[in-house]
Amino acid sequence: SIGFLHTVTDAALIRVEGNNRYYGTYAYGNLGTPIGLTEGGYAFDIVEQDLQNSSANKTLASDSFSVNPNRIRLSVLHGSVEGNDVDSTTFSLGRDEDAGRNENDPDARYMNVSNAYVGTDSVTFKFINFTTSDESRTETLAFGETSATIEFDSSEYTLVVTNDADGSELYKSEAQPIKDQIEQTMIIANHAGLKSTGVTAYYYGTVYRDTWANKSVASTNKGYVKVVNTILGKTGDDVDYPAAPVSFELFLQNEDGTETDVTPAVADVVYGATSVYEPYDGGSYILRLSGQANWGYAFTLAADSAFNIDLYGYDVGNGPESTPLGVFVDKRVLKGFATVQFQHLAVEKPNDSASLVLDVHIVPAGLLPNDSTRMISGLTAGGSTTFSINLTASSYTLYLTKSGLTSTWVAELPLLNPDTSPMQNGDNGLFFIYNAGTGSTSTGYSVVNASKDIP
Repeated sequence: SIGFLHTVTDAALIRVEGNNRYYGTYAYGNLGTPIGLTEGGYAFDIVEQDLQNSSANKTLASDSFSVNPNRIRLSVLHGSVEGNDVDSTTFSLGRDEDAGRNENDPDARYMNVSNAYVGTDSVTFKFINFTTSDESRTETLAFGETSATIEFDSSEYTLVVTNDADGSELYKSEAQPIKDQIEQTMIIANHAGLKSTGVTAYYYGTVYRDTWANKSVASTNKGYVKVVNTILGKTGDDVDYPAAPVSFELFLQNEDGTETDVTPAVADVVYGATSVYEPYDGGSYILRLSGQANWGYAFTLAADSAFNIDLYGYDVGNGPESTPLGVFVDKRVLKGFATVQFQHLAVEKPNDSASLVLDVHIVPAGLLPNDSTRMISGLTAGGSTTFSINLTASSYTLYLTKSGLTSTWVAELPLLNPDTSPMQNGDNGLFFIYNAGTGSTSTGYSVVNASKDIP
């Protein structure tokens, strides 16, 4: 089987197709589920996909790969559209040959490492045992190379990657556990951050897939946080919908267990609005609503990234009834596209038994239903979807319909309008809310443009 990983720094959605078949569409940084294939060789195209107009799909590169029996491979799609150097490199995963029989040391883990970082001739991987601080595993690899299978014990490791040309540190992770999987690999690849292009380590295995964030940029680049308020009031059977502001406090969690108050100077956010992005160092944080000491939302902020915290649900006196949503923002500068993040944050009247389920459509021109592209079906409250729009078009309209319906809509919002929805700027965030009134009075639903510039 084979999986695909999209790390092209300025490409929107990538569609992989070839041999008269479709291998999938991949968002940036997503670790695709392995696809089962019969043994042999395969050709494929790397296509930047225009979801609203398939005739505008652009083939960025063509390549091939082979499949061997009972092994997983991972094809990393890398480079940039602007640099006209999009390509792919395929790696095999390291294998624990007797993991199924468990004949070896039960604490042992087996993994290889691979280099898909465009920008150096070769790098050195150093795995530092978190308990002993020993550099117990070191591998030097040229671009496109994979190491032999390495044996690890059950301790946590910090991964450090250096550039062999000048010894500079390209990447450093937090201490992370290495899992016990039959097949797994660690691949470093390019990462397009908010302020710079760095390195991300992708941990890919038969079951467990994750990314290890780069800690090295923490000293020079901040992370950014904004808070969205869609909390409705709830006062028993006689329900009110106050558009009252929330005041929040933010605390940095220190390694010694203490907390440092880093609350911004202005922390009030009215209903249906969003705060500005505030810069913070990478680290572990907890957000609390003022006056509600027993309620908190813990999150980790990576340097050189942006993070949205969406407060939605009902205020029941000691915090939101629903768990806040935390969403990382993809703020790459795309070649000819913009990434849009849409979130369903509407909560209906508290005595309603079910929340509104939406289908999300984009219409480049014309009206529903004949000219639409359905972006997602069955989106429930708290859900989100991310998609890309082509900036060369004259206009798009976002339509939200009740699930299964295509001719009438609950709400709409024109996109690409430079005055009301400047999709080229900020995080391009949109969310859907209940328009709060008083008692049984309401004004329906609306889509709010929550786009914000990141400093």
